[in-house]
Amino acid sequence: MRLFAAVLLAPLAWGTNCVPIVQIRPAGSVQGTLSEANCRLSDGTAFAEYVLYLPTQGEIDLRADAAAFPVNLLVRDSSGRKLADGAAIRRTLERGEYSVVVNTAEAAKGGAFTLRSAFTPEPNTLCRTARPLGVGTSVGRLGASSCKLPDQSAYDAYQVSPLAPGSVEISLDTQDFESYLALRNGDGRALAVDTRKIVLPIKGDEDYTVIAAAATPGSGGDYKLTVTFTPSGDDPCQPQRALQASQDVRGAITDAGCRFGGELRFQFYPLKIAEPGVADLRMSSPDLTGSLALLDADGRLLALDSASGGSRLPILRPQLNPGDYTVLVLAAKPGGEYTLQYRFRPGLPEICPVLTLDPGVVATGSLDGVSSCRGRDGLEDVYRFTLSAPGTLELAMSSGDFDSLLILRDAKDHTLVGASGFSAAALPARILADLGPGAYSVAAAAGAPGGYSTAYSFTPRDLPPCVPRQLALNSALIGGLGPGPCRGSDGQPADAYEFSTPSDGVAAAFMTSPDVDSHLTLSDADGKPLRQDDNTFGDTDAMLIQFLPSRTYRLTARSAVGGQTGLYRLDLLYSPGDRPPGCLPLRQIAPGDSLRASLGIASCQWADDTFADIYALNVADSTPIDITLTSARFDAFLVLLDSKGNAVDLDDDSGGGSNARIARDLDPGVYFIVAKSFGGNGYAAGEYTISVR
Repeated sequence: MRLFAAVLLAPLAWGTNCVPIVQIRPAGSVQGTLSEANCRLSDGTAFAEYVLYLPTQGEIDLRADAAAFPVNLLVRDSSGRKLADGAAIRRTLERGEYSVVVNTAEAAKGGAFTLRSAFTPEPNTLCRTARPLGVGTSVGRLGASSCKLPDQSAYDAYQVSPLAPGSVEISLDTQDFESYLALRNGDGRALAVDTRKIVLPIKGDEDYTVIAAAATPGSGGDYKLTVTFTPSGDDPCQPQRALQASQDVRGAITDAGCRFGGELRFQFYPLKIAEPGVADLRMSSPDLTGSLALLDADGRLLALDSASGGSRLPILRPQLNPGDYTVLVLAAKPGGEYTLQYRFRPGLPEICPVLTLDPGVVATGSLDGVSSCRGRDGLEDVYRFTLSAPGTLELAMSSGDFDSLLILRDAKDHTLVGASGFSAAALPARILADLGPGAYSVAAAAGAPGGYSTAYSFTPRDLPPCVPRQLALNSALIGGLGPGPCRGSDGQPADAYEFSTPSDGVAAAFMTSPDVDSHLTLSDADGKPLRQDDNTFGDTDAMLIQFLPSRTYRLTARSAVGGQTGLYRLDLLYSPGDRPPGCLPLRQIAPGDSLRASLGIASCQWADDTFADIYALNVADSTPIDITLTSARFDAFLVLLDSKGNAVDLDDDSGGGSNARIARDLDPGVYFIVAKSFGGNGYAAGEYTISVR
């Protein structure tokens, strides 16, 4: 589930907890306006934020047209770090969720704008991220930017995550192409397929994938995808009554109600917002330790709070746009009654002051859930300061009332580095960063009320240049993040490396460490970022695999969260040759064939973060088929797909030991065999034998 009146603006003021407006498609456009109705960055400029989901890695092209003001575009990752900015952005990004911000370059400017996006997927890759989709209608277009099914027909994938069991109706309408519609479960099996409409009972607390596709390769165009949902009347998990302005409702978390993952209990309330304003939601209970969550119409988590009002008093106070939302009351165990209080104040965004922080001066403040400003990281007081020279910045925040969170941001509020402090141990949050001159802000944040103190000191000094070390192909080294001369844009330790490829080929870099959350960036020789990765190779390890022309490149190794030091291992592998098939079939395979091959860096990166090789199987007549996959190098796993990528069968160990086997009758048609390792193996590589009888 995806849970877990005019106002005179001060020169430095910002809007609190403004949620993104809508999703923007990888290829499409949205129109908007920047005015006093928008939230503000800490520099006083207005912004509008959009959510972007990329189904695979590729190049995104973003442009905004505005006649009345100069546009500044910002692209951030899910943690708030800056990936790119400028009047127009063209950048290669990984699969996943991003924030696109349309911002005025000057505080007093505003007006109408159009934001356009175009996307070019990396060739031969598998689409692995589906856009969340709730009840309602989504307008899309199948074309060059779309994903491809195994038969090479274009498709878009959507994730549907119902909170309660019921019946779903999905319809796909288009005048431009012959359509194909499928609903898949978590294993990739098709629960239902049709050309236009699917009606099916589904469970709550599960993720489903909707495939909106063209029936044949080479076709595409505009379409409308509509989802309606009817809760099951005989199930105890039901939506509660819709929230209306200025009301209190009483409820109870019971063992027979709704659950996430069998443990977390919840009740949920529909909420419809007709005009912009601030929603004030509070939950109180004499014996229930719970939380409040807010989801948008597509099921995205917008806000979550447990104790910003004090013990057992979660409070949410977001600025909302018109639309449909869902409020969740959550608890770890049943048996508690609660009161949910809802109030709504229509109007312009709440404006929070930006405070002044002078070097060497201790600033004191207090945070509480009723009156404090709110940001993405909880209750916040924001301080802004300017460094006139390069040097070393030291920030500290302490509190005896709550565990503190200190967040350093740049001039446009991108997260640079954060640090936590612990009240029970009298341990302050502390940040040390080597930075260039410029404007910065720091947020003193917490999830609970109380007082705090914060201060900073700055030591001007020249920052030494970072000279990259030469890195040989097909080599490994042990490095250490620490007191070396290199620093990243966040002011934290980073190591830079340089390597050259003698010819076109596939390069793979792996950064593993027991000490730091590994992060890798691949750049060209001029420093232009080409790829970056955080946790692809495991919980905290990084991996980059890329087909590269013969040139010189740079790798930057750092911690993903900042403030961490320690040892790491960096491996660089290289395989020369033309662009590999990747997630295209390697070849045809037929009954009687037995092939020896190897999984490696040129293989497809499968949806569960494993390497995979794919083979095409043509079945002319109804016949029994026996497929085996054996390997001494990894735990073998087989997936059999139909021509539209729906899983027909899957197997782990039916071939004996850790070998896989699928034996079944198949109808005539085109199938695809996926030879891979078991998901828990990660990116296991090595030789295998695949046989078809």
